[in-house]
Amino acid sequence: MAEPPPKRPPKLLLLLLDGCRPDALLAADAPNVRALLRNAKGGASYRCAFSLHCTTEPVPISAPSWATLLTGRQGSEHRVSSNDLDAFLSTDAGGKVFVKTAPCYCRPPQRASACFVSAFSQAKRRRIGEAVELPPTLFHRVAENGGRCLLLNVGWAGIPKLCGADPGRSNLPGRLEVRAYKDEAGDLSKAVDDIVSMLGDVDADVPEVLSMYTHTVDMAGHIHGFSLDVPQYLAAIEDFDACL
Repeated sequence: MAEPPPKRPPKLLLLLLDGCRPDALLAADAPNVRALLRNAKGGASYRCAFSLHCTTEPVPISAPSWATLLTGRQGSEHRVSSNDLDAFLSTDAGGKVFVKTAPCYCRPPQRASACFVSAFSQAKRRRIGEAVELPPTLFHRVAENGGRCLLLNVGWAGIPKLCGADPGRSNLPGRLEVRAYKDEAGDLSKAVDDIVSMLGDVDADVPEVLSMYTHTVDMAGHIHGFSLDVPQYLAAIEDFDACL
């Protein structure tokens, strides 16, 4: 009797879909995504973890929101405030990421909550250009515990920069390996094919965390509008679903 195929240790697959509204995800014709969501409680060879109600930052800008999701800290703690990462992020030789705080020139309003006044006072006390270390991301935490992470990045390179794996540092020992794909038609499908190939090969040395980021939906929203009434926006979500 033939021996059963060897079992691979459990892996974590992260799908990072930028600019996707939860209600738009449910409104779009996305059967493959729904199949993943249905297995949130198990019952298949995989288990999906998700939330349609999580919040990141009051203003939904990509970099601050991803910093919140990846670190588990709010903006007041990680201090990433815009997508201009080259202007205020720096990475040392060991891969630690630092955020340069921006000066605050605004005046406090006449009427404001005590919480806002406190936050304003703290901002005023910060030195211009003061650099603070970004809280560890999920990828940092995995590396600290001996795990490996691979990110297949389609388009915008903000995620690698937030994780200390910007160009020239994409192969930091034990941290995060990044494979960059151009923002062109077909590259999203190519990235998905590479993931399928790795997971389908039992002998492949697959990292503990395998992730894929794409900003195709975000770009469609910026160009046509982030609305359920915009067919191009929903079509971008459906294109992503078709790749799955």
